[in-house]
Amino acid sequence: MTEPLSDDARCLLSHRIDLHAPDILLAEFANTIYDCLYLACAEAAAAVLVTADRRFARKIAEQSSNIDVRYLGEAGTAEWIEAAATGPRGRTP
Repeated sequence: MTEPLSDDARCLLSHRIDLHAPDILLAEFANTIYDCLYLACAEAAAAVLVTADRRFARKIAEQSSNIDVRYLGEAGTAEWIEAAATGPRGRTP
């Protein structure tokens, strides 16, 4: 999956320019890894990925046709969760 502006970022990194970033960069990197682990887990288990991160859910829905992703703030998600919780164990509607 290619990120927008990734070619520009590679160009920036290929030059010998001193780059600086705030300390929060490590936390953002860790958060990205955290998201990727959940995505990989959902994909490996052929399970639904439920997230409160609207942007992450939208990106997954747009770029991956084989991952069923649900955003907690989306209409119908609460009902879907209720149906999954009261249905046969291990089955999602």
